[in-house]
Amino acid sequence: MQFVAGSQPVNAIAFVLDGLYYGVSDFGFAAYAMVIAGFISSLVMLLAAPTYGLAGIWTGLFIFMALRLVAGAWRLGTRTGPWKMLWLAPDKPE
Repeated sequence: MQFVAGSQPVNAIAFVLDGLYYGVSDFGFAAYAMVIAGFISSLVMLLAAPTYGLAGIWTGLFIFMALRLVAGAWRLGTRTGPWKMLWLAPDKPE
């Protein structure tokens, strides 16, 4: 139970970043990030669940959300796509 509660901050930040993707119409990146994170976390769940049971499933779900968080932070940090407007220097008044 503590593991699930401890993972909530990661989940919340990942959901906020998803909302930002959708707000700026960055659907392509959101889709690719979801597929890659889903593939990796599914492999973890398939390998961990037989040995660790429910704890293996929760670990896979946490990895899924953590990968989405990393992808969101990476996308913002690359300063590309629809996010580049955040990094542009404002025009200086003359």
